[in-house]
Amino acid sequence: MMARDKRKKAKSPDRNGGKGDRRGGGAKPSGTSDSSFKAFLKKRAPIYLGLLALFLVFVIPELTKGSLEDALPELEADGARVVDVLMSYRGPDGSGFSMREAISDRITEEFGDRIYGHKETAITVVVSAAAGGAAASEKEAYDVEFVIDTHKGQLHYTWTVDADSGTVTSVDPPSKHVVDVVNFYD
Repeated sequence: MMARDKRKKAKSPDRNGGKGDRRGGGAKPSGTSDSSFKAFLKKRAPIYLGLLALFLVFVIPELTKGSLEDALPELEADGARVVDVLMSYRGPDGSGFSMREAISDRITEEFGDRIYGHKETAITVVVSAAAGGAAASEKEAYDVEFVIDTHKGQLHYTWTVDADSGTVTSVDPPSKHVVDVVNFYD
């Protein structure tokens, strides 16, 4: 009888398919989980790389894009107030396109939308008392000069801003074009 028991015991490990312990229902060899993870990645790696590339190409540039307000230099209180009057000017009717939007669109049209973050881009703003004699001394008028200097070129604008009434007039043809856009675009 002993001989039969030994034969049965010798064949019993094959009941589980030779996969080890009878109690656990067939434990997997160590290292199988690593190889299944590698197989998972091999199948889906192009998809993940494509999604990462789309994120890098479309999302990150939008998050790092600068704006005109971020690029403006810090000014003294009086100069900042005059520049604020200039930037918020919306034409004679007070509605529609603002100077801020018109200047920003002009810069973007000339140099592209990523010019603000470029290390060689410098925006200089100079606010000075308007040169107009007695008429200028009676009201609070200022000349505001914008110089946008980039690696692609330079833009130069000069406006006269009446801080009391909030009106803006141009001094040179490029500045007149921007004021015309604000005055006639609704």
